Amino acid sequence: MPDLLINDINVSNLIRERFQKKGAGWVGMINLPSGKNVDISAEAIKILVNELDYSGIYISFNRTCGDLQTMFKSSGIKMDKIYFIDTITKNTILEPPPRENCSYIESTKALTDITIEVTKLKAKIKSEKKFLIFDSAPLLLVYNSLIRSERFLHSLIQNIRSQGFIGIIFFFEADAHSELYTTVAEFSDEVIDITSKKIGIEDIIKYKLLDLEQKKFSEKKFEEAFQ
Repeated sequence: MPDLLINDINVSNLIRERFQKKGAGWVGMINLPSGKNVDISAEAIKILVNELDYSGIYISFNRTCGDLQTMFKSSGIKMDKIYFIDTITKNTILEPPPRENCSYIESTKALTDITIEVTKLKAKIKSEKKFLIFDSAPLLLVYNSLIRSERFLHSLIQNIRSQGFIGIIFFFEADAHSELYTTVAEFSDEVIDITSKKIGIEDIIKYKLLDLEQKKFSEKKFEEAFQ
């Protein structure tokens, strides 16, 4: 299949180059253009699984496990290497039918359950090359407070690093000036922007969403602030 091109950017090459160079514990934020979440997440999965021989976990706040499996299969992705954490289905179906490699979380507010499930699924992954993708970080705020969302993502990033994953957290173009975006950008190793308007850490400072002193705010201090 041809490479994915968005806004004159070869997204496939961009993702391929980043993943080939990064090792276990790396966390990247990807800022997505509107309406391209599925295309880019499928491309990222395809490169990780089919080309680079990774196995991993996909946390979804955006689509059901069934929808994702159908879409990814149609893209030729090797599905036996992906474990899904589905936070959507049980909002509408109390007892969903079991699906292979799919874990259903009780609700989009059950953040502790997600963390527990990540640990369980990590034990099933035999490959040393592991990924964890969170498909829609801004949607946390639809169901949870800002503080709770920040705590969860901070904990998730710590787990990614301590358990040897490559981590990818997706944000949307419309959320690039949000407080949650600013916090997660600070904790990530890299912000990859593939929107038509480039928003990086320097832009965040420019727009006065984060001053130079706040940029130096460490994960340790963040953790202490909530003890």
